[in-house]
Amino acid sequence: MKFYKLTNFSGYATVIAEVCWLNIWQMTSFFDGETYSMAKSVLIVDDSAVIRNSLGFLLETEGFQVQTAGNGLEGLEKIEAHQFDTVIADINMPRMHGYDLIREIRQKDNYKDVPIIIITTEEEAADKKKGFEAGANLFLIKPTEPKKMVKYVKMFLNQ
Repeated sequence: MKFYKLTNFSGYATVIAEVCWLNIWQMTSFFDGETYSMAKSVLIVDDSAVIRNSLGFLLETEGFQVQTAGNGLEGLEKIEAHQFDTVIADINMPRMHGYDLIREIRQKDNYKDVPIIIITTEEEAADKKKGFEAGANLFLIKPTEPKKMVKYVKMFLNQ
């Protein structure tokens, strides 16, 4: 069981709440209406709807907040609008290649240390080298065992 003590910014309320087993927790202060969320956020960028939906569902059941994008440009737009705790990206996608997406992400100061996981069908050593040179932290080959994916995301986010 985990307990968190929160004091809202106006100083009126101190709240202690238990985090449920899914590790998803949101609470609204009775005094100022602020919402506090403890869930880590993940962006999944893949042109396969099956991969986005299944991986998204899996991570949501583990307590992560998940957003998805169907191509590199859409992913970049979401990166610019929201701060994610980790990014999972495919390599071969329309509108922007995965390596280009990762390089663009790494140019942003607030994403220099955010874990990026590549999940792709490309298995050549040269592809892995390109992925790491672009700024990825991990390179996984599809299909990836679901339990391993969750394990790696949790590992990168110290959970």
